[in-house]
Amino acid sequence: MSPLDENPGEHVFEPVFVARQPIVDGESRVYGYELLFRSGVSETTARMADADTATSKVLADGLPLALEIMLEPKKLFINFTQELLRKKSPLALPSEICVVEILEDVAPDPEVLAACRDIKNAGYLIAVDDFVGQPELAPFVDMADIVKVDVLGQPAARIAALAGPPLSRGISLLAEKVEDKATYDTAREAGFRYFQGYYFSRPEVVSGRKPPIGVVSRVRLLRELAHPDNDGDRLEAILSSDPGLSFRLLKYLNSAAFFRLDKITSLSHAMMVMGQNPLRKWLMAVVLSDMAHTPLGREISFQSLTRARFLELLSGYPGRMSHSPDSMFMLGLFSRMDALMGQSMAEVAARLPLDGDLLAALRGQPSQPGKMLALLTDLEHGNWNTALPIFADMKIDPADAARQYAASLAWAKDILG
Repeated sequence: MSPLDENPGEHVFEPVFVARQPIVDGESRVYGYELLFRSGVSETTARMADADTATSKVLADGLPLALEIMLEPKKLFINFTQELLRKKSPLALPSEICVVEILEDVAPDPEVLAACRDIKNAGYLIAVDDFVGQPELAPFVDMADIVKVDVLGQPAARIAALAGPPLSRGISLLAEKVEDKATYDTAREAGFRYFQGYYFSRPEVVSGRKPPIGVVSRVRLLRELAHPDNDGDRLEAILSSDPGLSFRLLKYLNSAAFFRLDKITSLSHAMMVMGQNPLRKWLMAVVLSDMAHTPLGREISFQSLTRARFLELLSGYPGRMSHSPDSMFMLGLFSRMDALMGQSMAEVAARLPLDGDLLAALRGQPSQPGKMLALLTDLEHGNWNTALPIFADMKIDPADAARQYAASLAWAKDILG
């Protein structure tokens, strides 16, 4: 029996992995996400008639989850194959949020171009992916609202040259594969409006930087909550001293997700219903979410909470993990603290009360928990070919893992509210 089977009353998710990569504007505000989908069911099991049918099913199953976990409405960039464009499949999606992304290997034959014009006339934004000046993509660029330019490894002069023609026609530019601040600055100076890449998920470490006072107090509270010997009296004292936390706990437990007939109105009742250890983890998740003071910080908090919950759920498989579910929860929760605090992970890890190999994993040193953090990174970036074999090695059904990952995304969204 998998851990999923232990809670038959919970929402059942489709076996689809969803990766979302933030797209930001020049003020580091989240404009939207590129969505990547992958079925957790093997192709031989799925028995799809063709790749496009499989893509359609994954999109149909994955998009509702992607919409469910959005903290607020944002644009969603979705890749479409040549055949799906020819069939005008994007018309089944909401035009107010979906951006139709044309992949670089789509041939601009007359039928596809006519379909894309119909899609655009129906109110959809059109984005051209991976543009590096290919003349064969010119017909798509002519009708595009956004052109995504691959800036990885491109010199400044080349980036400016690629930007010139689309900008002269009023087309917005999106720099993708932005790996560092220098490339980001170059693209901004060249007139790019949107940006996407690993640079925006990495910590900006400044030597000697001190975190804000509010963040420092939250870190102290996290350290205290991370100690497993906290008893119920101490947890109640923490809640009683913070009216905001108390209010959020009661609101959370009285939400529709719990299907409760009786209303919970006191902390003692809340603690009895929730249980001491789940309450401790809920408090840690909420405290961490409060450390995000920017839109990108909120995205990093979402990622941290998803990691924590997913590692906890995976640890429910007997013999698959070398650490308890509680320990793996904390590993995931603290795994992006460097980005939240703007400090190196070595500085952050020095303050955390975790086992040695968990601290080694956070520092990027070889360890079994470190392999799990690498797995999470692959899932977040949509590196399916690297991630899915790891589940096979762990003897975990990828379909089960996909459902648990979906449940973790939904849980993180609920915590952030």
